[in-house]
Amino acid sequence: MSNSNSESQSQAEAIPRKKIKRASKWQDEWKRYNMCVSRRGPTFVHCCICGTDFSVASGGVNEVKRHAQGKRHTERAQQTSSQASIATMFQKDVDSVRHKTTAAEVYFASFIAEHNLHCISFLQQAF
Repeated sequence: MSNSNSESQSQAEAIPRKKIKRASKWQDEWKRYNMCVSRRGPTFVHCCICGTDFSVASGGVNEVKRHAQGKRHTERAQQTSSQASIATMFQKDVDSVRHKTTAAEVYFASFIAEHNLHCISFLQQAF
């Protein structure tokens, strides 16, 4: 009996155990690839450039790099780099409002001077 126990122990040692695969989860260093946490779970990543969610459970950072080199991602990255930011779109409006305000003040001052109006007390109360 002891012989059969020793044989079963030696057979158990000879059989290799399967390596447990661990799923990759979100890493903060992936932000440099324009990725963020996905709503689908911790093993998924959301690409901020092309708007897709993909799994990084099996590949981790290699999946992120592979996605960044993909056709859809590179096309979208080129499109977003050529777009003007929203801040520059409103900058022109601010400048035109300032110009119009200055023009209105000049017209108002010239009207007062042309008609020789005395409205100092009114202006002191208004401003």
